[in-house]
Order: sequence, then C-alpha cells, then structure tokens
Amino acid sequence: MTEQRLTFRPHHRLSGKLAFGRVFDAKHKASRGPITVFAIANGLAHSRLGLSIGRRVGNAPRRNRLKRKIREAFRLSQHEWPIGYDWVVTAHRHHDMPLERYVAVLTELVTRLADAERTKGTT
Repeated sequence: MTEQRLTFRPHHRLSGKLAFGRVFDAKHKASRGPITVFAIANGLAHSRLGLSIGRRVGNAPRRNRLKRKIREAFRLSQHEWPIGYDWVVTAHRHHDMPLERYVAVLTELVTRLADAERTKGTT
C-alpha cells in the first residue's frame, strides 16, 4: 500500500495576477456560507490553491489565521479532491470555525464544481 504524502509544496500554490484572473474569469463557482470556491481545469497532474481573502474579513492576524486554516484544509484533503484544477477560495467575514468544518465545506464545494464541470463537458 502506497502512503500519500500530505504536503503543500510551492507547485500547489496558485500565484500571479494572470492565473487568478483566469480562474475568476471562468465564472465557475460554488458557495456555502461565507466560503466561495472558484475553479477551472488546469491540465496539470496536480491541483493548485489560491487564496483571495479581503480586508473586510478582518485585521491582518485574523486574515492570516483564516488563510492558514484553508491551506491546512487543502493539505489534508487534496488527495480526496479532483485532480487537475486551479482552485481560488474567497471568504466573507464570519466567526472562526474549526479546521474540520473548513475541510468539510471545501471538499463539498470542490466536488460540486468538478461534477458540474464534468457534466458540462459531456453535453
């Protein structure tokens, strides 16, 4: 049995204005509560995560804590998520949730987006 490594390497990070713009321009998104996930297929053998957490969420320590939790949720569940997508996560102001809740919400949203993308491609 092969053990999967739970890492968040630099190649898993979406960066750059053009890359974020490409994901936002695709207009494939799903929301649940304060979390919104945008997605687009990237043609790679791995998925990449981008975070766009605005100042309305709170001060810098609050935004950074939220980003750490979302990155950790991606790290822990990336092997359950569909492969080959660029994901951008945005958030509205909300009360802090436990890590397990972020994992559940993000997994639900990315699965919903990937299913919609697959059904769109078959029609």
